[in-house]
Amino acid sequence: MHRSNRKADRQSIPEPRAQGIGSDPKIPPSVAEFTPDEIQKFTIGHGHYNEDECKVRDLTTAQLKKIIENFKRFSKVASTDELYGVGIEVKSVHKRNDYVRFYSGLEEDVELKEFDIGQGRVFFFIDTRHRVLEVVAYVNSHPEYKKNRR
Repeated sequence: MHRSNRKADRQSIPEPRAQGIGSDPKIPPSVAEFTPDEIQKFTIGHGHYNEDECKVRDLTTAQLKKIIENFKRFSKVASTDELYGVGIEVKSVHKRNDYVRFYSGLEEDVELKEFDIGQGRVFFFIDTRHRVLEVVAYVNSHPEYKKNRR
């Protein structure tokens, strides 16, 4: 296409819309600005923390250190596939027996999980949409463990 140098012609030709990041109205700027180097890692949340069941005060120093160590590992991954490959044995649990109390206040479709901290456990679920490992409770014991695993 030939471009005219005449002023009258230039004024009648609309300026091309700037292309690039955030220029497509269908793609929000926060998504358009996303680059592969900025892959969001999982974060640890306590938005569904069950104070009635949590026994954080009963945990030993060794258990607290294990929790922090595991959270550091979890926070370095960007997918649920990676989450299970960080050297921490994550187990799913059924909503029955002694586990029912940990589901209190959670959505019906939540799949509760746990990881070991010695004699205790950390109960959580994974919010994949927001990339959050939501802690439900920290406990210093694990009753009926074998009966509740999936």
